[in-house]
Amino acid sequence: MVAGAVFTSLPTLDADETCVRPEAVNISNVSNLVDAESKPHFKYVIEGANLFFTQQARFWLEKKGVVLFKDSSTNKVGGALLILHLTSD
Repeated sequence: MVAGAVFTSLPTLDADETCVRPEAVNISNVSNLVDAESKPHFKYVIEGANLFFTQQARFWLEKKGVVLFKDSSTNKVGGALLILHLTSD
């Protein structure tokens, strides 16, 4: 994704982890995250350093079948995985 929620030709991925400004994805632009057939570009969205989805945008995507993981949970897991990666051979 691009900072400021300017979406252009997004690939279809299983997951997206993005860090942008808080509430950058809102009800007026969240529809850019689905294709012409209204199928989401992502199965999972992991919100990184900021909560960049508004609650309305989250609900809209969840109705489309997207699973969203919020900042507080993902940062804890991300930190643990980074430590494992740095200490592994």
